[in-house]
Amino acid sequence: MSGAVARQWDYSRDDEDELEAEAEAQAALQPEPEMMVDELDLTQPYHRPTLYTRPFSRKSYEEELPAEAQYHYSYQNNNSLRPRRATRFAPLDSVLGLLSLLPMRGLIGLGIGLMVAWFVISNGLSMLSQATSSTREVYSFNDSAAVKVNKASAAGNLILGGPTITPAKINTILQQYNSPAAGIGQTLYDLGLRYGIDPAYALAFFIHESSAGTQGVAVNTKSIGNIRCTSGYDCYQASGNGSFRRYASWEAGAEDWYKLIKELYVGKWNLTTLEQIIPVYAPSADQNNPAAYIQQVVKLVNDWRSSK
Repeated sequence: MSGAVARQWDYSRDDEDELEAEAEAQAALQPEPEMMVDELDLTQPYHRPTLYTRPFSRKSYEEELPAEAQYHYSYQNNNSLRPRRATRFAPLDSVLGLLSLLPMRGLIGLGIGLMVAWFVISNGLSMLSQATSSTREVYSFNDSAAVKVNKASAAGNLILGGPTITPAKINTILQQYNSPAAGIGQTLYDLGLRYGIDPAYALAFFIHESSAGTQGVAVNTKSIGNIRCTSGYDCYQASGNGSFRRYASWEAGAEDWYKLIKELYVGKWNLTTLEQIIPVYAPSADQNNPAAYIQQVVKLVNDWRSSK
């Protein structure tokens, strides 16, 4: 050969390359050392690696070795750091985990905040209930329909209390009206003491309803209040005006009026003033004038009290 140098193959280099490739493949199969929780830098946001899912591909086994190594590394790290469970309890775990990171002072502050919020909400609901209680609805049932009446405030002329009129004064007033019930002054007085209602109001109702028993159905029913008839009572049918309770005596009629006011209006409906009671007792739907009714009763009672 004229000056040409034959190329020599370095077989030792081939062996070294094969050894290095084999070592790299073995290293790729071995996962990196597990990172302990204590070694994490908690000042930096932690990004949990996503578990590797081997896709369908036509790559060779050697080409997929790094991906397999990454899969094992990610799996071990996730297990060591206790990943969130992919279940419906994951939100609860997140809340509990957040609470566990709070210091004791933070937990105390959170508890106080919840208590304050509960106190504010409960008081708000209580105030709302009190604000709407003044417009609570009360229903008065007569022989035809239910009459809806707005409940007034407690301010007004209270009918509850001791007597402000004497038995003798009651009899004198009844005689002035030529009442067939004259002489029941002591009965009205005693019933007022028993039921806790001023007998002056019972007498004023009696005068307004029937001029002390001299007009209307009271002449036949012996009722001081012209009470509508209900089940269990002897009823008197008035021409074109419905039926009314009828009693054997004026004393029985007076006691039934006291009982009705005390047990139903005061006890059940919590109506204690003239301004509350009369719109229900004598509603405008029955051709009554509640305002005029209240005005007359108040005037009669005040006149009797001032003339002692």
